[in-house]
Amino acid sequence: MNRSYGLATVNDTLTSQQLYFNSKLAKLLTAAALWLCAAFSSAALAEVSEVADSPESLIQRMSEQSQQLEFEGLFTYERGSHSSSYRYFHQVANGVERQRLVFLDGVRQELINDGYAIKCIHLDEQSFFDLRASEVDKILTVRKDFTRVWQVYEGELLDQSRVADRLVKRVKLSPKDQHRFSYIFAVDAETGLMLNMQVFDQAGELVEQFRYVLIEYKDIVDQDITQNLRQASAKQYDLHIDHVGVKLADKTDSRLQLDNYQLQLLWQPTGFQSTLQPTVKYQAMQSTYSDGLSSFSVFVEPMAEGDVRDSAEAKGMSMVNGGTAVTTRFVATPSAQRLQLTVVGELPLATIKQIANNIMVR
Repeated sequence: MNRSYGLATVNDTLTSQQLYFNSKLAKLLTAAALWLCAAFSSAALAEVSEVADSPESLIQRMSEQSQQLEFEGLFTYERGSHSSSYRYFHQVANGVERQRLVFLDGVRQELINDGYAIKCIHLDEQSFFDLRASEVDKILTVRKDFTRVWQVYEGELLDQSRVADRLVKRVKLSPKDQHRFSYIFAVDAETGLMLNMQVFDQAGELVEQFRYVLIEYKDIVDQDITQNLRQASAKQYDLHIDHVGVKLADKTDSRLQLDNYQLQLLWQPTGFQSTLQPTVKYQAMQSTYSDGLSSFSVFVEPMAEGDVRDSAEAKGMSMVNGGTAVTTRFVATPSAQRLQLTVVGELPLATIKQIANNIMVR
C-alpha cells in the first residue's frame, strides 16, 4: 500500500524512520532552492551608484530591492554532489508579486504564486511531490532580515566578477563564531539582483551554491505565469498557507508548549530569535528560529503506542546534504509520553546536534 508521508508519495516497505528523514530533508532542500529564488531574485532597475560600496550597503541594496523587478531566468542549485536546475519568472502586477518556478529535472512540475494563492501543477502521471503549506510559506512569503546579520557576521568586499554575463559585486559574510557557515553573494552591479550565492563550511569547502546561468530583465506577461494552469491533463491543487512576515516576536521564546508538557531550548547560537509562533500541524509541533540569514526548525512529534522509531539503531540518526543538516533524538515526558525531537537547519551538523542535545522536557 502506498501512502503520502511528508513530501513524496512513498511505499510502506520503507521504514518509518527512513520516511521521516526523507520527508523532512527533502522538504527543506526543495524549500531552500525555491526560497533562494524567491527571496533574492527580484530587484529594482537602477543606475550603478557612484558612492563607494560597503558590505552593509551592498547587502542592504540586495535586500531592499528584492520585490520590484520583472525578469525571467535560469538557475542551478547545487548541494553536496546533487545539482538541479530551474526556470523562474517574476512579475509585479499592480504592486503584487507573481511567481512561477519550473522544475527542469525529474518529474515535470511547477509552483505558481499568483499573489493570492499558491498552486502546485504536475504535468506527468508519475508520483509527485506533496509540498506542505508550512514549507511553501517559508519558500514564497518569508524574507530574510538582513538588518540583524551584523550582530553575528562580519562583512568583506571582494573583487568584482561576472555571473550569467553580468558584472557583479561580491561580498563575503563570515560568522563571528564556529556555529554557522560563511556566505559569498554576487550582486548584479547594475540592478542589485543576487545572481550567485555560495555557502562554505568551517574548513572553507564549498557545500552549497545557487547560481543564475541566464538572466533576462523584461516585462513578464500573464501568459508567462499561467500558461499551464488550464492544461486539461495537468494535476493541480491549491496550497493554503499562513502569511507569516519577518517581524520577530518581542521576546525570544525558547519554550514550546504541546498538550500537557513543555519543551525548552537550553542553548542556541547567539543571535537566533523566533521568526513565528510555534504551530501545531499534522500532529507535530514546529518552531523556527533565524539569525537574519541562517535558520533552523525544531519539530516535536508524539509517538504512538508500539512505534519502534526509537529503537537502538535509530537513536541519534543524523543526515547532511550540502548546507542542510538534520538530527533526531527521542525523549520521554514526566508522564512517560514518548516524543521524537528533530532539529533541521542551514547550520553545521555539530551545531544542529548541540541544539538537539539541549532541549529539555518538563
